[in-house]
Amino acid sequence: MSALIDPATADLLWTAIMIGGLFGLSIMTLMALPWSDAEIAQMDTAFRSMGEITTERATARSLS
Repeated sequence: MSALIDPATADLLWTAIMIGGLFGLSIMTLMALPWSDAEIAQMDTAFRSMGEITTERATARSLS
């Protein structure tokens, strides 16, 4: 019995599906980015407040 699909066609289909998936994921990533000035300012404020939290000094505990 012959194969239903030859290896070259299977490879072409696999490559096309992967390219389509990567393209779709890149579009979704771009859509998730903040684009308006208000969203960018909000993200900047949140990022700067995280930096203020992590600048506190931590004391190290010894095991002995």
